[in-house]
Amino acid sequence: MRRWLPIALAAAATHPARADGVVEELSAGTASGSRWVSNQLAGMWDVDPAWQLRLDLSATRAGGSATGETYIGSLSAVFSPDPHWSLRFNGGWSPEVASDVTVQVPIGGGVNPDAQLHATASWVVLGAGVDYSSASSDMHSVSASLAVGETYFRTHQEVVGVQDWTSPGSGKLSAADAVLRCQTVMCAPNVSGMLLPQMAELGQFALNASITDTVDGDTDLSLGASYYLYGDDPGRPGYFALSTLAAGTRASATSAPLLRAGLAPSVTHRWGALSTTLGLAYTRNASRREFDASAALSIQYGIALTAPRRLMLDARLEADAHGYTTDRPTPAGSAALGMQYIW
Repeated sequence: MRRWLPIALAAAATHPARADGVVEELSAGTASGSRWVSNQLAGMWDVDPAWQLRLDLSATRAGGSATGETYIGSLSAVFSPDPHWSLRFNGGWSPEVASDVTVQVPIGGGVNPDAQLHATASWVVLGAGVDYSSASSDMHSVSASLAVGETYFRTHQEVVGVQDWTSPGSGKLSAADAVLRCQTVMCAPNVSGMLLPQMAELGQFALNASITDTVDGDTDLSLGASYYLYGDDPGRPGYFALSTLAAGTRASATSAPLLRAGLAPSVTHRWGALSTTLGLAYTRNASRREFDASAALSIQYGIALTAPRRLMLDARLEADAHGYTTDRPTPAGSAALGMQYIW
């Protein structure tokens, strides 16, 4: 699910293990008629006993109803002065990426004709957070984190054609002709703005918090929550590209969703070298009319090599549903394989 916002930063925001290492993950999925494949590579470096740096790079190619290539980079630093507290700082960037997407335009009266949208988007993000761990060997060990982040989006959209909704089967209208048609046939507010070329900038402020209770050292019960604020109304026409691409393109810079709030419980259990995680997530978009729900199952197996080297193998399956409060959700899914080598 596109809590990969962005995928590299989601990984960098977690408290990493204290070790040098490299991580690679290959993933693929489908959503709303689009297909994507992604490769993420990360490196971790212990600068000294208190500081660790992590660099994440990812590349994604999408096809089907949404096409385009996306590249994301992020850098994070973690400062751990003692076993209990850690401070982390992260930044990320995605160069401008172009996508061609088939979307639906809400004309009104339940009419939503298909439109071809050409859009470009880029973003930059800065964030900071604090982590706490009780570092206890008792039956219950508690850890918690609090993080804030600011994302700056820049996007340009242009509708290149719209299905003629007044005469089904008669072909497509240009964006200009569709605007003229809206002057003779009543359209919903803001539709004309969506059909005209738009350039927009938007700031998004994110607040994320999580808490984990480790029971008997082998079971983690976790709960994460997030809330988002914006420097402008994210529902205005210029942001149609961002909000639409959010629903149609997974694991890309332009799929950074315009969210309002999210909740994500999970449980992890370890059997020696084998561990499994079951996670659920629910997010509501800024429009309050769209939502995402997902369930993910992850399996990890550790292989001990010559000390202190070790190899971790990962596999993940995820099922998603994206929908509107008045419509049936659209299913989506993804799968990933990854490895982590620590030395």
